[in-house]
Amino acid sequence: MAFDVTALGTYTQPNEKTMLVKAVLGAKTINLIKTKGGTIMTGVKTKSQLPKMETDAVFQDGKGCGFTPSGTTKISTRSIEVGNIKVQEALCPSDVEDSFEQANLTSGSDYTEIIFANDYVDQKSKKIALALEKLAWSGDKASADAQLKRADGYRELAKAASDTIDGNTGGVTVATGITKANVLAILDGVYEAFPEESIEAENAFIMVGSEVMRLYKAALKSANLFHYEPSTDPGEATLYGTNMKIYSTPGLNSTKEIYGSTWNNMVFATDLIEETERIELKYAPEAEEVRFSAKFKAGFQFAFTDEVVIFELV
Repeated sequence: MAFDVTALGTYTQPNEKTMLVKAVLGAKTINLIKTKGGTIMTGVKTKSQLPKMETDAVFQDGKGCGFTPSGTTKISTRSIEVGNIKVQEALCPSDVEDSFEQANLTSGSDYTEIIFANDYVDQKSKKIALALEKLAWSGDKASADAQLKRADGYRELAKAASDTIDGNTGGVTVATGITKANVLAILDGVYEAFPEESIEAENAFIMVGSEVMRLYKAALKSANLFHYEPSTDPGEATLYGTNMKIYSTPGLNSTKEIYGSTWNNMVFATDLIEETERIELKYAPEAEEVRFSAKFKAGFQFAFTDEVVIFELV
């Protein structure tokens, strides 16, 4: 059954914001930041400052009167920068005249719509979400990759910091790699490297590539740890014997790197509330083609890099 797209001219207009939000929040990490207590900064055009506050609590003798101030509260900022991104494609409806899809074209030779517009926009949104997920972790403004050079991702930001925590406590080498035989010990080491302030946090997490997640679940079976049910979600698990959540992301695929932190330490910046953020699918009569256009901004940052654990092979 063909889709009715006769109202294509108005199809996207009422839903532009909804579809863009779907594309952006379809990115796994960004959605987890939103739902697990992270920070979503909106209205960021280029750069912004992320305020940070650190304070302590010094106990004193409570007997007697008087006020004796003690303790320190430090206020500082971290810079966050967004990349300006767009995705555009031109589609010529007459290109399908010679295919079986010709039956779905309107009568005449002037086609002002594409077939299956709903499916097309849905698939495009998913592709944007996947590309954005990869950017979130492996983005690098110095990269030659057209997809990854739009913004610095969490890997680049963590490696640029001098106070992150080394999670390779066992000194695992490149020659050894991450295997089914050592993945449980590696993840244990990452867990043990967490700072005391965040190790018991409900939103603490470990992020791995998809291949590391598969190795972890295979290792549980090989070790007969069947009573530790990882999860029915192939991209999620709980580290056995702990409450620590493990997530996999295509943004870390093939990197052989593992990251740990808390979701409240994760920041995503964008400008979704502005009119320049949109998804459009419209007919361009001057070119006799249907055009897709999506524009948005995306930036990433940690609130505190000294609360980030990194596992890298040595």
